[in-house]
Parts: sequence; C-alpha cells; structure tokens
Amino acid sequence: MLRKGFLGLVSDWMTSILDKYPRNLATAIETFGMKSLFRRVDSAEDLGMLFSEWLVFDHQSPAFDGMTGLAYFCSRDTLGLPERELMAYRELLDFKVGYFEVTAVRPAQSVTLQDMEGEEYVVADINSSMNLIAGETIWARIASISGVYHIVGSQVLRASFTYSPGMKRTIVQWGKNAVDAKRATDIKYGAGGTGTNESKKERLPEKEAAEEFDAALSAAGMNDMLSSTTIKKWANNERKFPLGFPMKTVFFLMPEDLTNKKRDRIASTLQTYLSNLPRKSLKGKTPLQASAEQNPEERHLEMDIYGYKDYADDVHTANGLMPHDPEKAYVAYERLVQRLLDEKVPIITAFRIFCNAGLCLLMQQDERVESLGFELIRASLRLNPLYDFGLRQKERCIDPYYDLSSAPKKDRVFLKAMASLVEEDGQRRYRRTIFRKYEKFLEDAGISLKYKTVTTPTLYQPREDGKMAKIGRNDPCYCGSGKKFKKCCGR
Repeated sequence: MLRKGFLGLVSDWMTSILDKYPRNLATAIETFGMKSLFRRVDSAEDLGMLFSEWLVFDHQSPAFDGMTGLAYFCSRDTLGLPERELMAYRELLDFKVGYFEVTAVRPAQSVTLQDMEGEEYVVADINSSMNLIAGETIWARIASISGVYHIVGSQVLRASFTYSPGMKRTIVQWGKNAVDAKRATDIKYGAGGTGTNESKKERLPEKEAAEEFDAALSAAGMNDMLSSTTIKKWANNERKFPLGFPMKTVFFLMPEDLTNKKRDRIASTLQTYLSNLPRKSLKGKTPLQASAEQNPEERHLEMDIYGYKDYADDVHTANGLMPHDPEKAYVAYERLVQRLLDEKVPIITAFRIFCNAGLCLLMQQDERVESLGFELIRASLRLNPLYDFGLRQKERCIDPYYDLSSAPKKDRVFLKAMASLVEEDGQRRYRRTIFRKYEKFLEDAGISLKYKTVTTPTLYQPREDGKMAKIGRNDPCYCGSGKKFKKCCGR
C-alpha cells in the first residue's frame, strides 16, 4: 500500500506555491466551476478534494510553467527528495483516470476495475474494497507504483449509471486521461456534463407531453415517420424494445439536413414524454415518479451515445467498391444491413443502401441476380416512396422491362408471363435476404422512412485505360438516352 502522506506531500507543496499566485488560483477556481458548484451541493468538502486533485494531476497552470502541479514537482524536485522516492512520484504521471466498472471485490485487500476498453486492473485499496460492490460504475484515478496499482486520487465517485457500447466507444475516443476531476463533477453534480440532471426533466401530464413531442416531429417534417403513439407502443413492450430503443431510434430517424434547433427540440420533448409515460416494469408509475421515490444512491440509468459515424466506415467501404467491383460492394452492403439489424438501428438512409445494393446486382449484368436487383430497388421505394433517386432507377431500370407497348402483339402474352416470372423470382430471392429481415424489423416497429429526398448521385464510367472516371454534368448520360447527364439521370 502507499505510505501515509505520499500524496499529501505533493498537494501541500502545490498549495504553498499557489498561495504565492492568488490570480492563478482564482483562474483555476473559475475554470473548475467551484463557486457555482459550492452553491449547488451539500458536500463542499468533496469538491474541495477534487479541486485539489485537479490542480495536482490535470490543470496546466501558469504558476507551474504551463505544466500540471505533479509534472512541475517531478521536474524541479524543489524538496530535495531521494531519487528512489522521486521515481515513485514520476510513476504517478502515468495515471489512468475515468470511469471503471467494478468486476470483483476482495474485502480488506483489493478491487478489480475494468476500463471502457475492457482492460482489467487489480487495485490495492482497503477503503474501496470495504465500500464498493461488484457491478457498480465508479469514477477514479489509478496508477501503478512499483508494479502495484493504487487509487491515487482524493475521491472515488459512485456513478448512478452503466455505459452501453456506444458510450464506451465515445469515452475511449476522449483519450486515456480525458475524464478528469472537473468533468467528473460536471456529471455527478449536473453542471453541464453528459449525465442526467433530474431537475431539468419536466413533470407533465402524459397527453400534454405527447402533444409537444408530436408538434416537434411535425415541425421537422417527421410526422409521417412516427408519432407519440409509436413511442408508447415501444414503451409498453420493453421485452422487444429495450429501454434505450426510443431515443436511439428517433436519433437515427432524423433527416441529415435537419437543423440543430429542430434536433434539440425533438430530443428534449421525447425525453420529457418518455419520463412521463407509465411503464409496466415500474408497476404503472412513470420513470419520474419511480425515480422520486428512490434513494439517490439507488438510481441506476443506462448511458449511451449515438452517431452516424458509427456506420460511416461501412457505408464508405461499400460505396467505394460499387464503381469498380459491384459484386464485392453488394456483399459489403449485406454486412452493413446485418449490423444494423443486430444493433436494432433504423437508420434514415436505409433506402439508399437497399437501392445501391440493387444497382450493384444490375451492374453485374448477370441474369441470375437481375430479378433480385429489381426487387431491392422496389424495396427501397417501399421504405421511402418519395426517394427521388430510387424513383429514377425504377424509371430507368425496371419500367422499360415491363413496358410491352413496342413489342409485337403476338408476343405480349408471352413477354408478360416472362416478366411475371422474373418478378416472382425476385420476390422469392428477396425473402431469403437480410434486407427482407431488416424491412420486417422496421414494419414490426411501426417505423416509416418516408420523407422528401434530394439526391445528387456520384456516378462513374470506365475510361479507355480501364480506370473509372466520374461522370461530368455535361457528359452523355450513362443510361444511353443520348441526353446530357445533368438533363437525364443526374437531374
């Protein structure tokens, strides 16, 4: 275990230095948000300890030549410590701070903590081993000293939530030491962090909250996609639609060109509606009612975060393959839809994925897959009947196939029968694909992707040297109409 006073020595030394620089100290207090936080919380002592820790480990202060207090202490050694002892302080510089899940506890010995990347640390800390329990989420600062991990921060904060995979990925992207003491207080005390601030949730009658959410959807042009009735359906079937499903779903259903103001209005009215919606799992109470009746330490929420960028790499990979290797591109689109289905994500651009996958099959110029290509384009229009690019592809690829006006009358019955066989074959093939399963997932959830789209396609054609070149606006259209691209399929 750490010897008594090991960490206090740095803190006391730092305080004596900062006393000589009151202006720098005032700047640090303002940056940390100390004044406003003292007015909000019961325990100013907790914040005082975290503030001191922040100055030692995290805050790069002018008083310490732009370094943290600990880095300055180790580089200057103004106390003349023995080299062996100074080496132990230098090991503190390689600390890890943030949120951990408690995976195991050995009373009076140690706790095992798992970070957001899944790496585990056995931490020697008697006090924590007597107070923490397996399954909890905590904020803490740990470091390895002489090969043994210790809790080196002044505080261990219990968090009233667990993290979902999306939130874990985001925290990892913040960096190893991004969740410092200031961010931890933001979350714990509701001072603008990413946590849930119960006081901001309005208590409204269910009907009024539903009307406000529907009005926000209507203002964003999303009222054809879903409604408060759909949200209530999900809330009443928590086995099929888990707790975080409504918020994640609505996020991914927002059109790409929606303004931030409209996005924020939808998110806030949805959160209010969900908080005022009675749940079977809460014995008919709303989440707000159930939360108010609990002890604050017992509240346990699920924290998650979402972003289109989670799927951007998959989309770009498939799109990049499409011009020169449509067969591999189709497989990439299949994998993408499989992932969306596994993670229950009704992404607003799904109809584009369906249409592109269908075009990949048609680009192969193989009669064996042509019928499925037709059906995928039709499916994209079932998802969004207003999809402009899909309508153009139906007009260009499918409609001529069924137009028998130029065929001899004696052949029309036969050609019509052949067209019906092709359509039936496409439907049969489609039923066995992951695309049909994904379409059914949307149907079962009562989700529509209907909204007016404006698509400017980026298309390519082969050059004489075999490479692919982007079609210019004034180039002849690839469909063979004889018109310029901008006046035909590119309009």
